[in-house]
Amino acid sequence: MRTELEILAERCGAGDADAMLELSELLRKSATSAKHDIYRLGANMWLLRAAIYGNKQAQERVMEIFSEGRWQGVDFLEDMTFPYENFIPGKRDNWRTGKYSGRDLNEIGLFAFEPGELYNIAGLSKGRYIEIGRYLGFDGPDEDGFGYEEYYRYSYLDQYFQIPDPEKSKSDRQGPELWFGFLEVKSEERAIK
Repeated sequence: MRTELEILAERCGAGDADAMLELSELLRKSATSAKHDIYRLGANMWLLRAAIYGNKQAQERVMEIFSEGRWQGVDFLEDMTFPYENFIPGKRDNWRTGKYSGRDLNEIGLFAFEPGELYNIAGLSKGRYIEIGRYLGFDGPDEDGFGYEEYYRYSYLDQYFQIPDPEKSKSDRQGPELWFGFLEVKSEERAIK
């Protein structure tokens, strides 16, 4: 029998913004467990994704967070599994944000990742694809201390963290128009400083 997490993750993988909000709420309830940080960061990420993909309740909640005070909004945006910029098409400059455990990603509803592997994850490309690098290993530095190399196998996921369907047309892959109302508030806060 499938868990609530698996059912919600499947709906999120189809672009269902309501499911993204529900998954955020499920993870927030789980944030009292030993894996508090993983669930809290995942809950914030799914709340923002629900807002970006059009859930009005999530958009209102995100705007409430920004209206709670000058730094609450900034703190919220920095308190996620991935940097918020990773969800803005074409904003790939923030791509090497650390190694993510496939097991931890599975715990927050991202099942395209193998549990025993480590990953680097790129931001959303203009074509709305996410480049992922599965960590393969490294060569240490030479005797002079230079030449440390890490190795990755690269592949792509769509904007919903799913393996892309090559049969879909480009317009189908683009998905809905995205909402970034929180960026306007963030810009205004920086101007106030």
